[in-house]
Amino acid sequence: MTAVAGVARRRHDARSVPARAFALLDAFGEDGAVHLTLTELAERARLPLATAHRLSEECVRWGGLERRRDGGYQLGLKLWKLGLRYPDARELRQLAVPVLQDLYELTHESVQLAVLDGLRAIYLQRIAGRRPVPERTHLGRRVPLHCTGAGLVLLAHGGPTLLDAVLGEGPERYLAATTTAPEDLRTRLAAIRAAGLVQTRDEYVAGAASTAAPVRDADGDVVAAVSLLAPSGEQLDPRYPIAVRLAADTISRGLGWRR
Repeated sequence: MTAVAGVARRRHDARSVPARAFALLDAFGEDGAVHLTLTELAERARLPLATAHRLSEECVRWGGLERRRDGGYQLGLKLWKLGLRYPDARELRQLAVPVLQDLYELTHESVQLAVLDGLRAIYLQRIAGRRPVPERTHLGRRVPLHCTGAGLVLLAHGGPTLLDAVLGEGPERYLAATTTAPEDLRTRLAAIRAAGLVQTRDEYVAGAASTAAPVRDADGDVVAAVSLLAPSGEQLDPRYPIAVRLAADTISRGLGWRR
């Protein structure tokens, strides 16, 4: 970027100081980055390097960012603590944790709880299984809706506006089995709604298969998804769909849902 472009950027940046600081924090949400250099922060937040440095240090003093030994930055623990106090997520996690633990004890596979976050799914709770499974998921990470078990459940029940937005973004083909064609995706989502369950295999990460089912609130609206992750190279236990659906229904009943 030239000096003239940098000056133009500063002149036309109408964002308030808090908005610019929030942009620094949002920089970690673009692709699940765990740590970023100052230059990367500045580029992602669309800020001059000096401004990014000043605001980053303010965030460090507040606790929203932490400075690493290599000079880079990572999200601070304070943000995680505040996130745990989010009322809806807190109630959902409290209800879900013992159910997920039971599901893990029954299957010994990785189990997860995810909710919708914009055009992505985000994991609120996770228990790692005994068998290693290739994956890109961890707590707080946002994953695509069109090719993950939990994401497909949320997308299937998210309504036409959400689906149009996902299709408008252009679903990425991660692997050969990833569903990206609009009509194919619509057909699959209808099948998920009818079955109350979805199973994926090698769609987002090679070597991983998932089984997922919806969690409903007292009004019957889908507010989360329970998913189980297992190696895709083996025959999946036929009991997994029943166990996942039972876990999701148990959490739903805790939220007040009745058939």
